[in-house]
Amino acid sequence: MDKKGQIDTARGFLLGLAGLIIIGIMIVIVVNSLVGGSSTSYYGYNQTWLEFDGDGDYVLLESNITDTVTFWYANATSYWFFVANSTGTLYLDGVEDTPAEYPVYYNGTHYFIGMHNDSSYFEGLIDDFRLYEEELNITQIEDIYNNGR
Repeated sequence: MDKKGQIDTARGFLLGLAGLIIIGIMIVIVVNSLVGGSSTSYYGYNQTWLEFDGDGDYVLLESNITDTVTFWYANATSYWFFVANSTGTLYLDGVEDTPAEYPVYYNGTHYFIGMHNDSSYFEGLIDDFRLYEEELNITQIEDIYNNGR
């Protein structure tokens, strides 16, 4: 069963419990963009996240915002890591570093949340996915990391 939904350009948003929240505009959009049908969301500590089984499932998002991407991820061998990509500079847990995995693929028009590239799928959890229409500096990235998931 394929489900597909897309969101046009937004200033920023947060991926969470079965929906997208447009920050600033505060429009709630129900996520119906899981492709592959095997992803699930979980509830814990008053938070949610998406689980990807590595078998063809991802969330498709149409956007031309590329300045800064942030998200948390965990896989079978790790706890949660915070990743930020601010205009090509990568940060891991609030410091400039390269993450072991980068489970968000961008092809120039679409973000594939849950994919490493155009043919490799992520197995694990993704939480608090955000796009920013501006470059974030190290202080802003540290603040997001220090506030936790």
